Amino acid sequence: MMFFAIFGLGPFGRAVLEYLRYFDQVQTVVVDRDEAALAEVRELAAETVISDLRLRLNIIRHIPDQTDVFIIDLGDDTHATLNLLNTLSGAYPRSKILVSTADADLVDVYKKIGATDVIVPSREAAIRIVPTLISGLLYSYIPVGKNFLMAEIKPAEEFVHKTLRELNLRQNFGLNVVAIRSAGGDYELFDIGHRILPDENLLVVGSIEDINRFLLARKVVPRHGFFEFLKRFFGQTH
Repeated sequence: MMFFAIFGLGPFGRAVLEYLRYFDQVQTVVVDRDEAALAEVRELAAETVISDLRLRLNIIRHIPDQTDVFIIDLGDDTHATLNLLNTLSGAYPRSKILVSTADADLVDVYKKIGATDVIVPSREAAIRIVPTLISGLLYSYIPVGKNFLMAEIKPAEEFVHKTLRELNLRQNFGLNVVAIRSAGGDYELFDIGHRILPDENLLVVGSIEDINRFLLARKVVPRHGFFEFLKRFFGQTH
């Protein structure tokens, strides 16, 4: 069993709560000052608590000692967020603490106080979307560590009707093909002799450098900017 505590029913806190409902081995406590907001989500949580989040005693007494993850989403109330973060990081040093904020300038401040991660929703969305807008072949991607991506790419025209053995993406570009997905379908495993069809996308894993090199070779990204964008937001330096 995992224990979550959500402080504040902002958009991020509410979205996390909605997704947690699909997991059986999770118990969630939701704390907020707004009684009406709590009433809306009462069926999604094991417990809902009306509390002034500025008061340390009110915070601690409602939270199980074994809480694994804390979510803080108090909107633009920076003072309350700082107070809560300071309290939780001291009382639960082994737990993960995620903070949502609209102000990117507060990321380093929250991390110094004890946040495991700081989510800036608008920036996170931009990081995900911009590369797919710039590249004609990159459909989506997920960071795997600081220097690797799992990416869904559309094969270039010259790849269509060739087998994966003939393309040899690992040798030529350093990309490992994980699965193949046809339009409207699910990801499926493949045989090395499979011939790529026009409506198929490849799910690949590779370093940022190799994926950038692949896209540059296909002439579907600007020569400058794309690589630097990915490196910056995954915390890498040249």
